[in-house]
Amino acid sequence: MKRRPADYWRLFGFLLRSGLRERMQYKANFLITTIFRVLSVLIDFVLLAVILARFRVIDGWDLAEVAVLYGLVSVSRGLFDLLARELEQFEKYLVSGDYDGILVRPWPTVFGLLARKVDVTRLGMLLQGFAIGGSGAVLLVRRGSLAWPALAYLAVLPLCGAAILVAVAMGTAALGFWLVRIDEFYVFTMYAPMTAAVYPISIYPGWLRGLLHTVVPMAFAGYVPVNYLLGKGGNGWSLLAPLPVAVLALWLAHRLWLWGERHYHSTGT
Repeated sequence: MKRRPADYWRLFGFLLRSGLRERMQYKANFLITTIFRVLSVLIDFVLLAVILARFRVIDGWDLAEVAVLYGLVSVSRGLFDLLARELEQFEKYLVSGDYDGILVRPWPTVFGLLARKVDVTRLGMLLQGFAIGGSGAVLLVRRGSLAWPALAYLAVLPLCGAAILVAVAMGTAALGFWLVRIDEFYVFTMYAPMTAAVYPISIYPGWLRGLLHTVVPMAFAGYVPVNYLLGKGGNGWSLLAPLPVAVLALWLAHRLWLWGERHYHSTGT
């Protein structure tokens, strides 16, 4: 039976409610875990703020401007962790043979994998990112560096950032069909690029800037459009680019996934 898009949304809504009910059965654990994730993001930003307090600017970007970048990346990561973190856990499915169970279900395998878990404790990271990025953006508006309409654009930009993260994670997970052991690859394809993306991309050497604009296009999750909004460079295409980049990245990652899936060999356990 052919599935309609509404069927997927209904299932995700059901999973989100189920995940919340499951977590709320242990309210203290849910609260402590959420607070811990919020504090982890806050501590990282405090360290960044300390650096900027000492040097004032990083390649012409001050604390408020970097806060916008940091918030955009954090919200993108929060959305990814909320809905798609099982892509980061794909090695365990390959090693244990649990992926076989996903293959026989009447859903596309990527969706079947994502549907295994919706982690509502990641809402704290998402909200913290909105708070940090929003505070920086409002400060920039008040001093005239940003126009008020830019806030609406920045509010939806993390959707593209999250889509780029899903594409990168899917592409990395797809390597597991050949390599099986892939956990270490995420350091280079996701964690390091996300860390790099909270700073102005212009501070990095040319080869790294190239990677962040192409192979792992995290530059489009924040730096490219914000750089233009702040009048630091770029053109009107900088505002439009994140969407086609995210769509292209998802398409390429999914093609790699389907290709790799044809090479999948079960553990036989």
